[in-house]
Amino acid sequence: MIRNDIVWAAALATAGLAVGCGGEEVIPPVPGNIVVSFFTPNSTDGAVLFTVTGPGLTNLAPASSSARIFTRLVAAREVRVIVVGNLGNGPLFTMDVPNTNDLSAFSAMVNQVADLDDDLRESLADYRIDFPLPVTPNPNPSVLDPNP
Repeated sequence: MIRNDIVWAAALATAGLAVGCGGEEVIPPVPGNIVVSFFTPNSTDGAVLFTVTGPGLTNLAPASSSARIFTRLVAAREVRVIVVGNLGNGPLFTMDVPNTNDLSAFSAMVNQVADLDDDLRESLADYRIDFPLPVTPNPNPSVLDPNP
């Protein structure tokens, strides 16, 4: 009787595993580099301060050689970023991410914007930062230097 119970329990466990898998394809994480874009309603922006959140924030760099970037790691999943230059719509910075197959874990919020005369913008309503599709895989992402 005990033997039948063991066989029955094993059969149920096997059936449960088969149902639990559901045939869904699991896509493995692919580390890589993405280009993050900035959208502005103005043509005279000179600096932007924003916060990026997400796992494994590494190697933030300006997308243009005419811009400078300053970063500060404030938490394990949060970096404050300032980009200075003649800023317009388009690529703002690049960064390494642990999984280019799932960028939904990342977000950015524009905190302040200044024009080319260093005057703060009164409204940030039409500013945004977008995380697009991955650009290149990077099998060896490095750690963000908390004191750049």
